Amino acid sequence: MSNAHTDVEEKSQSLWLLACPPTIWAVHFLGSYALAVMWCRGGGTGGYWLGVSIAAPAVVALALIAIVGWNGWKRHKIPGGEAPHDGDTDEDRSRFLGLATVLLAALSAIATVYIGVAALIFGGCG
Repeated sequence: MSNAHTDVEEKSQSLWLLACPPTIWAVHFLGSYALAVMWCRGGGTGGYWLGVSIAAPAVVALALIAIVGWNGWKRHKIPGGEAPHDGDTDEDRSRFLGLATVLLAALSAIATVYIGVAALIFGGCG
């Protein structure tokens, strides 16, 4: 058991927060490619406006990923414990899930940035 008492309960430890960043990235990824296909099949030439219409939602996706990552960081930084968070306590489980959420948020943010930058650089329907 940990020395510090916190209000972490087993029922409040959900995996939904952990799944949010990759889901946000996946929705943005699929939406970007669907938009590009519809734009180019509709006779559009791509260019600047296609890149902007893909990169602008990337900013929204990054903001959502940052919010989820911040919530994960707060869960990771519950007082009273040090890494590696491998104890069989509610606090250690919450810290571990928080750290995993932060890492997935960082990975999802990098992937979202790559999609947005690629859309701005290669915005054509070549």
